[in-house]
Amino acid sequence: MEDNKKKSIFKKWWFWVIVVLIIAAIGSQTTDADNKASDKPNETKPSDVEKPKEEKQEEPKEEKPKKEEKPKKEKKPKKEEPKVSKEFENALGKARSYIKTMPFSRSGLGDQLDFEGYPKDAIEYALEKMDNEVDWKEQAVLKAHNYLDLMDFSKQGLIEQLEFEGYTSKQAQHGANKAFE
Repeated sequence: MEDNKKKSIFKKWWFWVIVVLIIAAIGSQTTDADNKASDKPNETKPSDVEKPKEEKQEEPKEEKPKKEEKPKKEKKPKKEEPKVSKEFENALGKARSYIKTMPFSRSGLGDQLDFEGYPKDAIEYALEKMDNEVDWKEQAVLKAHNYLDLMDFSKQGLIEQLEFEGYTSKQAQHGANKAFE
């Protein structure tokens, strides 16, 4: 019984099961809200389309050359971004959703995507994209503040906890330093 008292709540398996369930519930609510939001603009488009038809009838010759020029510009970005599978896109979308919800380390985010059942190559794709979007040191700072809001930590204890979460030594030290400022 003495070993259980010394063990941090963050090292108990049942705590992480609860955290994952909460994250999954939040993620599904976010997806539902995104779907509802995307349905509304589609409903307004038919009325918007009718109005420009009247204008297009007056100047159809001018708009045709513009339409021919635009696809040329749109083709260049498509060539730069290789097409990826839906599973890769979904892994990236889920990663972005998690980062919006709570701070993660890079490896912690990868572990979470793995837990969700995404294949290794889709996870690596998502993490590489997230490297361009996320400041992992800032994520360590946010996570450090979260921990200090929940319980008291020594600076060294906080660093160790952040490392346990998957932050690098540098990221953990940065996070703890900023949190103790």
